[in-house]
Amino acid sequence: MIVLPADPIAVVIRAIHELYPSLEAEIYWADDIDSAAQADLDSKLILLNVNSPLGAIPELIAHEAAHLIVGQEGETFDANEHGPKWAEANMAIHSRYVELMLDLSRRQEEDSGRNNGDR
Repeated sequence: MIVLPADPIAVVIRAIHELYPSLEAEIYWADDIDSAAQADLDSKLILLNVNSPLGAIPELIAHEAAHLIVGQEGETFDANEHGPKWAEANMAIHSRYVELMLDLSRRQEEDSGRNNGDR
C-alpha cells in the first residue's frame, strides 16, 4: 500500500482556505484549454490542464486562486494580470503552504522516530 500523509494538493487547498476563508471555487481537470491552468471569476472555477506536470499542480492552484482572490476583492479581474495584489496573494499562499508542509514533515519524522524506537 502507498500512503501519502502530506498530499501537496490538499495542503495548498488548506493553505488557501486558512488565508482566504471566503473564497469559493471548484477545481476541475480539462483537456481543452491552451494553458497549464485558467481561472474564471464568474463561474468560480480553476481549470487544470490534464497535461500539466503533476509536480506543478499545487503551484498552479495557488497561482489561479490568487487571480480569484484579487478579483473577489473588487480589483479588476484579468487572468493575465500579475500585479502587486496578485503577487501578495500568491506569496501568502506559497508561504503558508511551505509552513504547513514543513509542519507535516516534522510530525512525520517524529512519528517515524517513535515507531522505530518501538522495535
